[in-house]
Amino acid sequence: MVRYEARRDPDTELRGRLRELANEHRRFGYRRLFVLLRREGEPSGINRI
Repeated sequence: MVRYEARRDPDTELRGRLRELANEHRRFGYRRLFVLLRREGEPSGINRI
């Protein structure tokens, strides 16, 4: 039997930085965290965040 295997990059750096920001700013939602990442120069879109 053949199973589906995801080919997406795990984005460990992006996920780690997102967790750091979320711990610093507990009340922020994903939209405000996205804005903070954009200010730091992250090129990823909102769907990836």
